[in-house]
Amino acid sequence: MIDGTLRRPATRIRPGGGAAAVTAMLLAVFLTACGSLPAAGSAPPLPSAPVATESGAPSTPSAAEDVAQVPPATVELEGASPAPVALADVADDGFLAVPEDISKLGWWIGSSPMGAPRGTTLIAGHVDSAVAGLGVFAKLKDMGAGDRITVVDGLGNPWRFEVTDTQQVTKSQLPAELFDTDGKRRLALITCGGPFDARLRSYEDNLIVWAEPV
Repeated sequence: MIDGTLRRPATRIRPGGGAAAVTAMLLAVFLTACGSLPAAGSAPPLPSAPVATESGAPSTPSAAEDVAQVPPATVELEGASPAPVALADVADDGFLAVPEDISKLGWWIGSSPMGAPRGTTLIAGHVDSAVAGLGVFAKLKDMGAGDRITVVDGLGNPWRFEVTDTQQVTKSQLPAELFDTDGKRRLALITCGGPFDARLRSYEDNLIVWAEPV
């Protein structure tokens, strides 16, 4: 639902110290509204960081390193057309700037890109809109273990995943795995779910679909 009014305390998410804790607190804020604010402008592509040589001079990244840093371009759920994915960062007010268009999705640029060997790729989208109807991620509630998801990256490479689990959680209790860039390689698709609070114009929960590479 399009709603930018609800913000729950971010401090309830405590996956770890240092940068991980800061990341989790930001995510706990922006996912309370399922990224419901309009996009605040396109974020720049992830840069290919120079690799230092023994002499200390930077060298050109390898092709494998380039692929590892490519963001997703489309997501295709079983039985649905591919949905475009924009780059999404946390805006100044703490919300994730997911595209307002409910047919588009947002990849959080702090999560793992498609070619990364480890960590979670987090893609968020709207479940619906009072004006435009059902969003592309309304289909998440019908997904279950074994369903296939195809993510095509910005270079046209397809990455195939299989759903392993679905999880509905209150917005103040997001799992630490959403913020993990070093652990098991997985895909997390997230939207709003659960009961709808008409007074606050917001769903009470988040629905997460977890998938792993196949």
